[in-house]
This record gives sequence, structure tokens and C-alpha cells, in this order.
Amino acid sequence: MSESSSADLLSFTKLGESNYPTWEYDMRAALQVKKLWCLTSGNESKPTSPPEKVELWEEKAEQAAGLIYQKLEHGMQILVQKYMDDPIKMWGELEKMQHQDNPASRFIAYDQFFSITKKEDESLTALTARVEDALHKMRNSRNSALTLKDFEDELAAVALVRALPMEYSSFRSALLLLTNFDFKTVKDAFLQEQKNRQPRAADSALALSSALKVSTPAKPSSQSIICEFCDIKGHTEAQCFKRRDARESILKQQKEKREKGKERANAAQQETSASAPTSVQSAEFVRFGSLTTCSRQRPESNG
Repeated sequence: MSESSSADLLSFTKLGESNYPTWEYDMRAALQVKKLWCLTSGNESKPTSPPEKVELWEEKAEQAAGLIYQKLEHGMQILVQKYMDDPIKMWGELEKMQHQDNPASRFIAYDQFFSITKKEDESLTALTARVEDALHKMRNSRNSALTLKDFEDELAAVALVRALPMEYSSFRSALLLLTNFDFKTVKDAFLQEQKNRQPRAADSALALSSALKVSTPAKPSSQSIICEFCDIKGHTEAQCFKRRDARESILKQQKEKREKGKERANAAQQETSASAPTSVQSAEFVRFGSLTTCSRQRPESNG
């Protein structure tokens, strides 16, 4: 195989933390083309004799291990450096790390699956491929012994954890360390976290006291207070005795004026009542006088 063909064969993306499903197929295909997959998968055992076959097997093992190592990102290379001469163990270690049956790996797979959205310039075919890739990751992260009910419980637990905002990041990390990642376990952890976040009564009282100290301004000294009524230091206008006496004096004067006004009104009413009969009598006297005058002027009859 030419160098250009070999380079094209290994042109796929290196293995990182989240692309194992696609990398696995690409790497396996490259090893098959190089006739190294049977050895890497463990189906081609190391011969014990003759020496030529042993040497050939070892050369193929080194070649397979070198190709795999080249297609790993630096962080992944560190994890398998001790297996540089054994592609079988190297492949097994990479597979084991990606297929770990723990809440963290399952949650990451679920989260990536349900976070898929179409990119701006992405075709529907590419979107479908990404969904299939994420589905493959989710299947690989899940224990094959899980029942449908177990799967539903895990989905409910994932929904709870994904709903947590950033302020619960520490609590979220702690949930992913749980041995059992099901709805009941996560629900119990939520209830306990809610209790832990509720402030104690004593803490609330202390916080309230502190808040009052901050919000309540300090009382000024008596020497710095000046009464706005009498301009004397040591008391406020509301505490001023001179202001109180002046107010009582004004109220007393107003009361006396009201009483005098009532007395004058009563006197005028009594005077009016006393003069009313005299006027009537004068009117009657005038009327009687008029009648008398008229009777005197009437002519005497001739008999």
C-alpha cells in the first residue's frame, strides 16, 4: 500500500473523550485493511514456534499498537502508554474506559443524546448520523441487563439532574457519583438537598438581627439634636415643653373665644325675645287709636 493510501486510511479524527463510537469503527476498518485486526481483537494468538512466526506476530503486534497509539489524543495516550507493546490490552483498555457502567458515563451519554439540535449548515443526513452516533453511545453506556422499567427510571433521573441550574453544580456532581442512578435514589437525594438548603431557625434569627443592625441607622447623640421650635439643644421639637405649653395656650384662647361668642349670641337672643311683646302692644295701640279717630269723625244722624 502506498504512503498516500495509508495516510488517507488514517485520516479520521483521533480518539478523544466523546467520539469513541465513530473512532472504533474507523480504527477497526484501518486495522482490517492492514491485516492487523485479528491480532488486535485477540483472535490470532501468539505462536510458540517456530521462531520466524513468533517474530512475525510480534512485528504485527508492534505495528498494530503503533497505529492505535497514533490515532489517540494526548490525554488518551497517557492512559495506555503501559500497553505500547500489546495492542490487545491497549484495545481492551480503551473499550473498557468507554463502556464503563457508572452513572457519570450514562448521564453524559443521555445528556448528549437529548441535547442534539440541527446545526446551521448541517444537512439532514449529517444530523441523522449524529443521532445514530449518540444512540450508539447511549446503548454502550448502559448495562445490557437493565429492564425497560430500569431504563425508564434512569430517564426520569436524568431529567431531574438535567433540570438543575448552575448553582447546583456541586450537588449535580455528587449525584453522578451515586452507585445506583435511578429515579427513587435521585429523588431521595433531592429531598435531602432541599432540607440541607433550608436555613435553620437560629441562623435565620441571626441573619435577621444582622440585617436590622445594618439597616437601622445609629441614633444621634442628644447633644447633636437641636429643637426647631425653641433652638435649644438636647431635645427634638416633639419633646419640647415650650412647644407643648404654647400649643395648650393657643387651644385655651380658642376655647375662651368660642365661649364668649356663645354668651354674646345668647344675650342677643334674649334681648330679641324681650322686645317682641312691646312691639305687638304698640301695633295694637296704633290700631285702636285709628278706630277712635274714625268714630269721632263720623257725622251724627238727623234723627
